[in-house]
Amino acid sequence: MPDLSSKSASGAIAGRGYAVLIALVVLLAGVIVRNPAGRVTAARQPAAPAACVPPTGNIVQNGGFEAPALATYRTYTAPTTFSGWTVSAGSVDLETIWLDFEGSQSLDLAGVSPGTIYQDLCTMPGIQYKLSFALAGNPNELPTTKVMDVWWNDGKVASPTFSTVGRTTTSMGWTQYEFTVQATGSLTRLLFRDAYVGMTRSGPALDAVSVQALPGQMTATPLPCVPSAGPNMVRNGSFETPLAGPTGNLDIYAPGAFDGWVVGYGSVGVTDWWQKSDGAQALDLAGTSQGSIYQDICTTPGQQYRLTFAFAGNPAENPTLKTMVVAWGSQQVATLQFSTVGRSVSNMGWMMHEYILTATSDTMRLEFRDAYAGTTRSGPALDAVSLQPFVATPTPTASPSATATATASPSATATTTASPTATATVPVSVTATAMASATATATASPSATAPVSTTATQTAQPTGSPAAGQKTILFMPMLRKAAAEFPIAINRQAIATRPVIKQSETYYSTVLNVSAKLPAGGHFYLSASPSGLAPVMVDDELLVVLDGKDAYRQFLTYSRLVQVPAAEVAAWAAASRVEVYFQDRHGSVVGSTPVWLLWEP
Repeated sequence: MPDLSSKSASGAIAGRGYAVLIALVVLLAGVIVRNPAGRVTAARQPAAPAACVPPTGNIVQNGGFEAPALATYRTYTAPTTFSGWTVSAGSVDLETIWLDFEGSQSLDLAGVSPGTIYQDLCTMPGIQYKLSFALAGNPNELPTTKVMDVWWNDGKVASPTFSTVGRTTTSMGWTQYEFTVQATGSLTRLLFRDAYVGMTRSGPALDAVSVQALPGQMTATPLPCVPSAGPNMVRNGSFETPLAGPTGNLDIYAPGAFDGWVVGYGSVGVTDWWQKSDGAQALDLAGTSQGSIYQDICTTPGQQYRLTFAFAGNPAENPTLKTMVVAWGSQQVATLQFSTVGRSVSNMGWMMHEYILTATSDTMRLEFRDAYAGTTRSGPALDAVSLQPFVATPTPTASPSATATATASPSATATTTASPTATATVPVSVTATAMASATATATASPSATAPVSTTATQTAQPTGSPAAGQKTILFMPMLRKAAAEFPIAINRQAIATRPVIKQSETYYSTVLNVSAKLPAGGHFYLSASPSGLAPVMVDDELLVVLDGKDAYRQFLTYSRLVQVPAAEVAAWAAASRVEVYFQDRHGSVVGSTPVWLLWEP
């Protein structure tokens, strides 16, 4: 196996004469002029050949870098081409010395210096494509953190990073990424660049590049927008894909898209750095700058839907007061604020928010925006986004000792405060439920109009006297009546932390009996306490197996509160056998807190 340290500039110069000749022919033909970064800078963009017909399947040529077939690595220095790819800056190596993601060759984006490659693809304007690739890093030299920029024409899609700490040529740790991109012309440039600032001969490793048209777009008649039949109409609501990668953060730039979401402006960051509300990842609405995301959802006009999500803030940088705007179609649902004072990555203070929304067309856009007016890389934190059809249930008759909760009229604007530092401003066409003690008033607003009245529900009574012209809303504590079957013990006693006996060992297991008749409404949680909500920890993974098949898993290496979707618990109740396992996945110790399945109305 060749020694990577033997790579030098002299090994790449021998073949440059032919490459220079090609470059001169291209320049004399007046097709394109490039700057050192490989971007088109001439007056005209790359012209699509007359016969540019998008192929079916993967439209990337040589996406696995299998051509030309080599016995050892080869360096390509700009400007040159090889088997579908153009090296436009620096140099790259076609590699054979490590374990590839697929095939027997892959690419090092640093040959004798950081390099850039691109390929001009035949595309159809307006068609969306799935862009995927595998990323690792050359482990033989510094830097240990590799950074790669991905461009789709003039828009940066993402800048994924990869750490080579603990990696070798036989254990590369490849990570696969997927993005949704849209063509605006018949020729689209896909570009990958080693973004390291400095000199290195060991860059990001790239393999398995693929671009394929998303299905259902080539028909002459547009496909009808059919509402999702699943329990959650939002795709990827907990931002579990794409993976944030070994460095724990992946910035995605507008107008890029990722598994259901589109970045509207700026950039956002998929991250696993901090305590999550649900799953293993969450979203920072500020990547390298403030950003926004949206998702167009198929709905039924006139139908009401319940929107829920968890809101917090990245505590790493200023501002300490995060501001997030929530929009539904053309309507602004809420402007929320969250203070990160006293918060940390292990104590995020997630707040659940809930709204009742009405669809006015068969497609509604759900959007979240970082509304900070300055510049920041630490924005609002978002997780556990869910949208479900809402069917109103009759309001129970109040007992003689109960105090009725007032409902604001359609001309009122309800302002709810979830905590002393988290404010939710709710338009009159939604129902807002704050999940913490707070004060609230409803102020008449003659100019506000809405098809649906607003109900603001809180868990405490307001303090102070209403100002003149205000309507006073009385708030009574929520009456809690737990279902008879709950709480359900998964693990009654904490398991003391101890060294692992073997990697991936199962150190605890049990069988659950979940009643087929579940309580209506409310929420289910994993909690360390049977009497209230408390963060749980299972180092590393809690796995639920239904009738012999893996069905639900949570990585709980550090303590956090876990909300279990009602659809998941319903599946447990429907199964003949429900097994729970605590398992090691990585690291050197195992252990857990007590774990209970709770229901909260």
